[in-house]
Amino acid sequence: MARVGWRELRERFTHIDANFVGCEMGLPAHDGFFTVSLYPWFEHPLYLAARDAGENWGFADSSGGDREMTVYPKNVAEFLLTRQSTVTDWDFTQEHPLLWKYENSGSITCHSALTLTQWMEISALVKSQLTGYHWEGNIAEFAVEQVHRWGHTTSFSLGSFPYSVFQVLCPILDAQNVRYFVPFEAKPKDLPVLFLIDGDDYIIADDFEVEVPEFIHKPEWFKPHENKPT
Repeated sequence: MARVGWRELRERFTHIDANFVGCEMGLPAHDGFFTVSLYPWFEHPLYLAARDAGENWGFADSSGGDREMTVYPKNVAEFLLTRQSTVTDWDFTQEHPLLWKYENSGSITCHSALTLTQWMEISALVKSQLTGYHWEGNIAEFAVEQVHRWGHTTSFSLGSFPYSVFQVLCPILDAQNVRYFVPFEAKPKDLPVLFLIDGDDYIIADDFEVEVPEFIHKPEWFKPHENKPT
């Protein structure tokens, strides 16, 4: 089976409806693997034709088409893997709050008084402009304590912010007429990759390769009057 980089695979496999087979992972210096078994019904030619034509679709038992697919991380930095029997969705990304700790940070010093209400409004604006998975992060927590303790003064440290947040926050502070100074500006850097599994489990590594099998699609598996997969 051929191994491909995660970028080549990402658009093809996200919602995978797979069964968990096994994994081996450890730190330090043990990259291991993560294996699932699946049949990609969403690639069946008859399904694609029915979908494009707006016709009914469905499948009979297609378990005979299940094949194992294995993810191989390179230089694992951290992971969280719990016991599970299925994997419904997975994704590879470099935009996620779990990766903020790996970004360069920038610090901001406020020269305007700031209330908690103002900071909550500013953090909500920042969150609304973040892309990818970044919107899942709690922006407010970066400065709640500082604003609570020192926001009534006219000079205080607002805190340090990862690059993804920093680059959005500064223009919003400008728009809100908040006077501030940047002692250290956040700069972009190469980030590790997050392999996200059903939203909670994950592996963070420098890179990932995936061993992709050849799948077959038998016509008899496509049964439009059967129940659709969930």
